[in-house]
Amino acid sequence: MRAAALISLASVCYGTLSHAQLFDGLPEPYFIEVAGGFSRPVALINAGEAGMLVVEQRGRIERMEDKALIIDLSTKVSQGGNERGLLGMAVPPSFGAPGKRHFYVNYTRASDGDTVVSRFLLEEGSFQGDLASEEILLTIDQPFSNHNAGDMHFGPDGFLYIATGDGGASNDPGEEAQDLGVLLGKMLRIDVEGGNSANGYAIPGDNPFAGSIAGRDEIWAYGLRNPWRFSFDRDTGDLWIADVGQNRWEEVDYLPAGTGAGSNFGWDYFEANFRNTQANDGDLIPAPAYAETVAPVFQYDHSAAGGFSITGGVVYRGQTFPRMQGRYFVTDYSSGNFWAVSPDGSGGFRSDSLPKTPSGISAFGEDSAGEVYLVDLGGQILRLEDTIDQGHLTISSEGPDENGMVIVTWGVEEGATYQLAQSNSLDSWIAIGDPMIATRGDARSISVEVDTSGVPGGRMFFRAERLEDVVN
Repeated sequence: MRAAALISLASVCYGTLSHAQLFDGLPEPYFIEVAGGFSRPVALINAGEAGMLVVEQRGRIERMEDKALIIDLSTKVSQGGNERGLLGMAVPPSFGAPGKRHFYVNYTRASDGDTVVSRFLLEEGSFQGDLASEEILLTIDQPFSNHNAGDMHFGPDGFLYIATGDGGASNDPGEEAQDLGVLLGKMLRIDVEGGNSANGYAIPGDNPFAGSIAGRDEIWAYGLRNPWRFSFDRDTGDLWIADVGQNRWEEVDYLPAGTGAGSNFGWDYFEANFRNTQANDGDLIPAPAYAETVAPVFQYDHSAAGGFSITGGVVYRGQTFPRMQGRYFVTDYSSGNFWAVSPDGSGGFRSDSLPKTPSGISAFGEDSAGEVYLVDLGGQILRLEDTIDQGHLTISSEGPDENGMVIVTWGVEEGATYQLAQSNSLDSWIAIGDPMIATRGDARSISVEVDTSGVPGGRMFFRAERLEDVVN
């Protein structure tokens, strides 16, 4: 199985200069604040007509658009520790319609720190949650205060998927993630919208350990450490999981739609693609063979260039920014490093390093149109955008020629001033020539000749920055 500031840039393109086709269409994201003033937001949920809902760690759920309170669970939710609290929310398809006036939450309980998955009803005629309506579906004992995970989403199959951490401490001392008799360190899958049992949910018949097979019926996959945010690709149904690492490695795991039942991601015996030498080898559960576990499709190490706490994202399926289409965006909470991961066309995956996000990104969200948002634990909600404007700012190239010269042409808006800049790393930029004014009349583009001979690494990025409007 192992296989917060608005940047005023206009466009960026990427090229491998050894090929005639210079540009790869790599996005250059920037981030626009669309809402703020929230208290430790950890999730953003698209609730249809109810709006975009912001989940705050200390127990409140508010509407992003106007901060209207949906429900306040602060009396039920643990207020201690960085990894406890109200950690997840899910709404059923057609939320708010007749028969769908309920939602689900995942929190650590104030009284004992256990994980609770509950169903709440909406009050009649509103999107206000009824605090007294709580129906507890699952309670999971938490042996330590960290690694509570908590994300929940409805899959394309209509079932509720729930990510759980390994129970905490370090190196999973109880081998919880590999123990099929407990719900820690797992991806759970339950039927909460169909024929519910006395527990408030039913077990899908194709769950890998359902019925007489050894293991908890609710388990879909296992071997996870602290899966901090997962998502389903809204177009393909593929499952993406970001799992926070222990000593060195952060990872992204991937299961194509229709696959993955019974998958073992390897923790605590494997951290990303590497053997975890701190695991409790064979003390409780024998180590699985490497070949029997699922390898990550992306990983990075705990270096100055990496970070040490991955925040899982979503696959962009909006229509506003074509260069982002089909890319899974993921960031590191501590460093702000930002990547786009996508299939490479040869059965593998590629990862592209992009301009950094603000540090402290705790979650991603997407609206009904597929546009992507980032949740800053400091209280802001940011919308992800690409610097390219398909109407006016499309860069193209006519080279390089045999001397390494390339003509870079970019479309412009008449009456504006632009500066072209180049970079080999996306971290530092060098201006090319003097700023150029797009004259009125028939001029719709500006061209600059650039010497690309001897470019380090064989690649170059360009961006066109709109400096100011020219007043006529």
